[in-house]
Amino acid sequence: MTNYLIDAGDDDFSQIICCALNKRGVEWSSLGDEVCTQTLSKERHLIISDTSKDCDVNSDKFETFLRLHKITKVVVLVANSETFDIKVKRNGV
Repeated sequence: MTNYLIDAGDDDFSQIICCALNKRGVEWSSLGDEVCTQTLSKERHLIISDTSKDCDVNSDKFETFLRLHKITKVVVLVANSETFDIKVKRNGV
């Protein structure tokens, strides 16, 4: 059972992330895979690349995208970033 969803909008990104999660024994499914089994927890975590073709993570429509897919937490990975940064946003703030 999984609560981790991987966005497949960037093929290279999704292959690397899925391989890394598999090596660590973390169960995951692809975003939009209706067959995946959820745990009792209502938490749904999305791991997405900032270069995803499915959604522009920097646009105002990103919040709508998350609500549409009932995502509760998001990790946006930025390739080749010069700094490690964690930004916490809630309700579009």
